[in-house]
Amino acid sequence: MKIQNKDLRLIYDDVRNEIETKLKNSENLSYVKSVIYGQRKKIGSLMTPTIWIVPNAYNPQHTGGHSADHDIPFDLVGFVKHTDPEQGLKDAQDLALDIYDALVSDRTLNGLASDFRPTRVDPAYEAQGANNLFFSAVQFTCKIKRREQ
Repeated sequence: MKIQNKDLRLIYDDVRNEIETKLKNSENLSYVKSVIYGQRKKIGSLMTPTIWIVPNAYNPQHTGGHSADHDIPFDLVGFVKHTDPEQGLKDAQDLALDIYDALVSDRTLNGLASDFRPTRVDPAYEAQGANNLFFSAVQFTCKIKRREQ
């Protein structure tokens, strides 16, 4: 397992950028209108289909020898709009599964991680208070080992 020596902020930026690049360059996701990173966005203003990358909290595991494992989780949420609820749910789940396939094809994130593994697949839901907006998600966890003082 490769041990990173860079600042955590730089590692995190590299991981985020690689996830975004993989999603934007995937032929299976060419129908997606935008990829958004972060937690604050008015869902009523989304141009769909869209992918929302949501970072999650995690606890670094100190492993001795001045190193730590960082298992960084990312939720990748696919949003679609549809006037038919049944079709909207199916489309949202299809988008989430396309996201899954786009990211699982390179489990090292182009050499940035020792493993970038899928850890959860959520079924589709209708967004509360937003008529005709549906979402489904997959979660991936990025495993990084980092030298720490």
